[in-house]
Amino acid sequence: MDPSTATEVVRQREEILFQYFLFREAEMTVYEAYLGFSYNKKMGYKEYDFWFNRFANGKYNLKYDNSLEPKTREFSDMPIELVDKILSHVEHPLEKTKLRGVCTGFRDIIDYQMTRYKDINIFFHPYSIRVFIDQNETVYRAALNGCSASYNEQLVSFYGQDLIGTVRTHLEYVLKNPKMKLNEFFMSEFVPFLTSIKHQLNVKSANLPSATINQHTHLLQYFKPGVLERINFMIEDQYMKKEDLEELYQTEQWKQATIRRIAANFVCDLPTILGLVRQTYSFMIMRPNLIPEELEEFKKIFFNSPTIRYGEIFSKVHDFNLNLEQLKRALGEHLVNPYDSNCWAYPIPDSNELLQFTFSRVSARIAIERIH
Repeated sequence: MDPSTATEVVRQREEILFQYFLFREAEMTVYEAYLGFSYNKKMGYKEYDFWFNRFANGKYNLKYDNSLEPKTREFSDMPIELVDKILSHVEHPLEKTKLRGVCTGFRDIIDYQMTRYKDINIFFHPYSIRVFIDQNETVYRAALNGCSASYNEQLVSFYGQDLIGTVRTHLEYVLKNPKMKLNEFFMSEFVPFLTSIKHQLNVKSANLPSATINQHTHLLQYFKPGVLERINFMIEDQYMKKEDLEELYQTEQWKQATIRRIAANFVCDLPTILGLVRQTYSFMIMRPNLIPEELEEFKKIFFNSPTIRYGEIFSKVHDFNLNLEQLKRALGEHLVNPYDSNCWAYPIPDSNELLQFTFSRVSARIAIERIH
């Protein structure tokens, strides 16, 4: 060791010795003393703790060669499998997030453990956000000086932090993990939570919030095509454009999903609606009125598209102003249901299934489904 380095080492140890004497008067912990140590950027806590306790035992030789000390095993020397078992007892994701910052070893193991989560559900409320990661619930609430998070009867405050930003930061530890494979992802509102994610999420089922067609097309880009099997969303577009739908249909996520469930409340022409219905596994749509000829078109789609299993058509107008006799003429003769006169069934050509229409006068609803 050159003289200048040796001099600096002695100065470091002199300061530790001085802090030790202060410690006896102020009753500080060793870690609290280390935080006030001017050389803490150069000396790790482990070495500081060694010298502090050496001085506490009355050994004041500042030039002692600590390399002569026997090697001690540390927590980081434990087998990874054992550390994994220890950390697995920390079940709540927010607690895991805290431990993640302790050291690199913890971070790597916790990142691996987080890949075991299968479901993420986010519910937005006026002044709070509820997040479920599997069965682990965290409730985030806005406050005057920041926000808070409550879980397992614990309350953590985040001063000076906004509600959505805090939730986004905590979720990023899970969502940014490229090895994460989720069964389900749900958001109750369209909030830009995923903008910082650089990779596409491995999610089987995406339950997306009420939003416009363009917003849904934007959201789908965050999910990996081929992995995404089910798409469920509500379209809130007062005047939907056919071009916007075409853009949605061209996404690989939409093309490769096997089950597409759509709920829609919009005003547009019948061909556009029928084009959307043909793309779905099930649908719910709102119509101001429904003439018998329109219902006949829905019947044709079910007959010709075996992938469509179920549909519901609602109206704010009681009974859609439908005339049952006109319906019979448009849809043709149906099989008689002796138990319910409002259920009409039609044999589907080249199939052992029936197409059943159920008319609900109370709720102004028509349900259409394939049945065996």
